[in-house]
Amino acid sequence: MATWDNYFLAANNAVRVGKHSGEVIGVDLLMNGLGQTPDQIHAIGHSLGGHVVGHFGRSVKELGGQGQIARVTCK
Repeated sequence: MATWDNYFLAANNAVRVGKHSGEVIGVDLLMNGLGQTPDQIHAIGHSLGGHVVGHFGRSVKELGGQGQIARVTCK
């Protein structure tokens, strides 16, 4: 949905979304709520979503304290 007019704003927001989703979905929900470990998590993203899942994985590693997620797939 990002056009050239707003691509840089969307790319900047992808960083923020990835970090926040890593904290809320990755650490709080999956790890703390459901008892998952990082080696059970596979994040998939396309285009700017690839950037989102990269930051998601980094956030889970930093905040979860259990290592990096098993896999990140970017298309």
